[in-house]
Amino acid sequence: MFDFELDASRAYGAYQDDKLKQIFADELAENENYPFELMQIGDRLQLLLDGEKYTGIVSLKTDQYFILDQNHFLAGKSLRFRGTVLFVRQAREQELIEGRYIPSDGLRF
Repeated sequence: MFDFELDASRAYGAYQDDKLKQIFADELAENENYPFELMQIGDRLQLLLDGEKYTGIVSLKTDQYFILDQNHFLAGKSLRFRGTVLFVRQAREQELIEGRYIPSDGLRF
């Protein structure tokens, strides 16, 4: 059995305020697939503004702008893992050569 916790710095990192991007409605292209009027808090967006790509979640919205939070959704949070190892097997020869697990059907997703 195992039970351990990773603090935020060892997991997805600390929450960073500098990853919050204020975007005004007039910055969005007229032909944007997702119009400003339809945006809601919690929406996940991927935008291209002035040649820069922004990916995140709408964390605040007003009539004129919204805040895009680009932090990982688990940033600033500790992660706890609990479980039990049910089975341990010997590594197959090819796994030892490659230094990684290879599924029995050879497919890896």
